[in-house]
Amino acid sequence: MDYIFVFRDECWYLKVADMATLIDYFQRVEEPRMGKGFLNAVYSKELNENGKEHADKLGFYMLIHAENHGMSLMESAADITSRKMKSMMQMMAKGYTIYINRNGGWNMGMEKDYKQWVRKDKLIFPDFKKNQIKIEKFPGGQHFYAYIDGMQLRDGDTLKWNTYKEAYDYSLKFVEDAEDLEQSESPCEAEDEANETTFRSMI
Repeated sequence: MDYIFVFRDECWYLKVADMATLIDYFQRVEEPRMGKGFLNAVYSKELNENGKEHADKLGFYMLIHAENHGMSLMESAADITSRKMKSMMQMMAKGYTIYINRNGGWNMGMEKDYKQWVRKDKLIFPDFKKNQIKIEKFPGGQHFYAYIDGMQLRDGDTLKWNTYKEAYDYSLKFVEDAEDLEQSESPCEAEDEANETTFRSMI
């Protein structure tokens, strides 16, 4: 299976436009992630008097969800996963495309509401570095073209820039180690727990 990652809201998302991709994502990413969260909660100080650490964000969310809904921890983990998948399926049924970030946070949009994409044969989010940027100019040409790890960059309909600096500066938007990247919280760092109330109100 091929995976399409798109760059929108200044970060990379997995594009989910069909049920096959959605099911594959849950099997490969969500189920293992929830399993780790479950074990984290089980061995946390919140449940285990001999626990060495407090539950992490996901483990704590499972504990709260279990308490609020009168469930066991295992039921809580399964219910969270089920609710998340159901919400995504409902949005897809309404014609939306689902976009999932590397932390499991997700949002939605219409088809082709992004400018840049990359196709991969493995479900591994892009993690481009500055040393992968390549700026080229054809012999005798006047314009510069930007590539990162073989992916040609575009800005809407623009595929070329007038100067090397313009092409290089634009390329920095897509790499993880650019010095001028904002370190504040962004949609790239959002996790799915924060989305529950927002998306429930839209269904």
